Amino acid sequence: MIESDNRRIIFELKFAHNENEAKVKLDESVAQIKARDYGNILPLKKETLKIAAVFNADPVVRAFTQFKTV
Repeated sequence: MIESDNRRIIFELKFAHNENEAKVKLDESVAQIKARDYGNILPLKKETLKIAAVFNADPVVRAFTQFKTV
């Protein structure tokens, strides 16, 4: 979580071994953010940005390949 005066940014990061697993992990990450209501803490901020991202560890890729704002 990163906070400034008016903004809160929530990151849920997952690790995957390949692209197929990365797609599954992205869905898991989004569901986790929603189920646990991340970022909904006091004091509330004007803007809350929630980001789910998956790092693909395939030796050819090695990058964040899946991401979504929630």
